[in-house]
Parts: sequence; C-alpha cells; structure tokens
Amino acid sequence: MADKKVIAGSDITAKQMKEFWGQVALEKINRQNFQHFLEMPKLVNLGEEGNDHLRCLSAGNHPIIQACDGSRVISEAKDVFLGWIDGDFVGWDADGNSMATPEMPAPVFEQIQDGTFGQILGINVGNLSDPNSADVEKLRQMILTPHQIIDFCINNQVWLRTDGLATFFPYESHGNFFVARVGFSSVGLLKVGVSRFGHSFEWGAAYRPRFVLSQLVGRLVA
Repeated sequence: MADKKVIAGSDITAKQMKEFWGQVALEKINRQNFQHFLEMPKLVNLGEEGNDHLRCLSAGNHPIIQACDGSRVISEAKDVFLGWIDGDFVGWDADGNSMATPEMPAPVFEQIQDGTFGQILGINVGNLSDPNSADVEKLRQMILTPHQIIDFCINNQVWLRTDGLATFFPYESHGNFFVARVGFSSVGLLKVGVSRFGHSFEWGAAYRPRFVLSQLVGRLVA
C-alpha cells in the first residue's frame, strides 16, 4: 500500500471526468493513470498550437522568468521602462497584487485573428465581476504578476514585439484584471501602457501582436 496517494480537496473538472470515463470505457484505466486524473491541474486549454486567435511562437523553447519576490510594481520601474509609463497604472489602482513566484517558463503567442482581449483568451468578461466564476479561475491560470512582467522585459527582450507594436501581458491588481502593453519607442526605449481587460476594443491581428502567458498554459504547448 506504500504507493497509494490521496489528494485532499481534489476538484475534478467536467472535461477531466469526460476523459476519465472515456478511458474507463476503453478499459485503459489502472492505478497509475487514475492517480494522474486526480492530480491533473485545471489548465487553460489552448491546444498544441494555441486557439483560433493565438499561435504559440515559443513551443519547445519558452523564455524563462526568474524567481520574483513580488516587490516590484510597473509604475515605479523607471529603470526598465525608460520610454514611458502610463499614469493609469496608478490612477486605476492597476499596479498591485504581486506575490512571490518561482522561476518558471512563460510561453509567447502571436495573435492570428482579430478580437477583444476576452475573445482572444476565451474569457467571458461579463463573468469577471464574480470572484468565484470559472472565467476568473481560468484567467488566473493565464496571467503573470507585475513583478514577473518587469523581469520578462529585462531578461527576455528578444521576445518582445518591435516596430512600434505591442506585446500584451494580462495580469491582476486588487481583484481586477488588466493588460500591460509593452513596446519600444522610436528611439528604442521600452514603454508600457495599461488597458482594462474587459475593454470592448477589438485588437487587429494583421501585425501579429504578442501575448505572454503563464507556465500553466505553457505545459500544453511544450
């Protein structure tokens, strides 16, 4: 019995259960893969290459974000964003909610179809006001912290979109969701703006803006 494991509080999703019973019907379930179902994290399903709006650029070679203690906020990172920092980070209370995070990969996607932030990431923004909604949980699996965004912009600039175009970083601040828009100024300095995640503006895919998401998404495109 030494190999038996119990996962306290396991919360199996409908998708996991459907897959599980499919395996049962095919008589492929044993102790090992049953344990796998119990431990399977509820990952954001962007498929092997992305979804209808996104295509993964970094599969097999995700850039790495260093361990962060959560102390840095974007509005004060003037040593990184020398070109410009949007005042709305402070005005919208959009600069908090950092926490300590370990070193992790961060997959990079490019946008391939027009859409709002919600459409691009498959989030019903109307549900984000409910902290217990599935859409809030799903989005939290995708996002980085402000400190991680800063670290990415310091150590992984090669992955940022150039030519005046944006790289998007969804994140959370005090229970609300935002997107940091990072780009380069005309003289090559980093600049950063902020948008509300639920904004109805439709972003065009023609110039292939990029999205940097968390390692939970990256596990599906490794």
